[in-house]
Amino acid sequence: MSVNSQGSISILPSAGVFHLPDRVALEQGLFEAEGVTAHVAGEWARDVERAAPTKVGVVLDPVSDAMLTRFDSHGADTFNMCEWGVIHRAEISEKAFRIGYLRPAVVTQAVLSFRGDVQEPHDLADLPVGVSAFSGQHYTTLQLLEGPLRRDQLNIVNVRAEVALEYAQAGELAATTVMEPFISLALKRGAHIVTSTFYRGGQVFVESVSEESRAAYVRAVNAAVDVIRTDPARYRSYITEDAHGALNPDELRPDFYRYTYAKELSQKRFDESYGWMSSWGFTSGDSPYEALVAPVPVTV
Repeated sequence: MSVNSQGSISILPSAGVFHLPDRVALEQGLFEAEGVTAHVAGEWARDVERAAPTKVGVVLDPVSDAMLTRFDSHGADTFNMCEWGVIHRAEISEKAFRIGYLRPAVVTQAVLSFRGDVQEPHDLADLPVGVSAFSGQHYTTLQLLEGPLRRDQLNIVNVRAEVALEYAQAGELAATTVMEPFISLALKRGAHIVTSTFYRGGQVFVESVSEESRAAYVRAVNAAVDVIRTDPARYRSYITEDAHGALNPDELRPDFYRYTYAKELSQKRFDESYGWMSSWGFTSGDSPYEALVAPVPVTV
């Protein structure tokens, strides 16, 4: 089977809860079974920046985008992140890549607080909510809070997940938005959930990865989902690695993540997401579906 021009597919890893199907496919030889040679480009290293939270603007300088920088520097062929994030990065990146499908990880982003006076989204009017800027935490927080609150009442600040919990626990943030393993870690430390949502993300491929190889890739990842489902407890430690020893695998709650087969990013879904992004100024709204999406067949 033909792969890409480099003879293999290089995967940029992401957070453990998102990267798990790719990791299991690698460990179980599922890519090779589909005729694809795949390997990880570098290691996932979460940036634990301890600077004070800063107000988030709506303009993202692509030069300072950590995901794009890592993607380019490692010469990777594919990565996944939140749906709105991959749309945004596909639009601004100088490296040609397009979105292939919505990833198998269906994961909760939860707005959490340690404060007794913050019990529902309405309580967060004008109060600082910590997110990792231009990530799933950022986008889902806006979507979760812009219904109960006016947009001008949202006070979103940029801070990394591990540090955000520290700031929230100290009372310097009214709330913060995180995914696993940090939801379980926050609840262990006494936080409560203010609001939450499940969401998917997107998988992108550089243009040099052939259509045949992309289809084989998604078949392997879907096969990995079947493996994970047979013994989900076996893989808890893969997710808790991101907590750097602060959470034991048996303390990871099973309620805030699940794995299903990859899903098509349809024109309708794209238009809905892209229109919302445009309403926030995250895009000019000028890119057609065909410019950013190259659908991969996802039937199993």
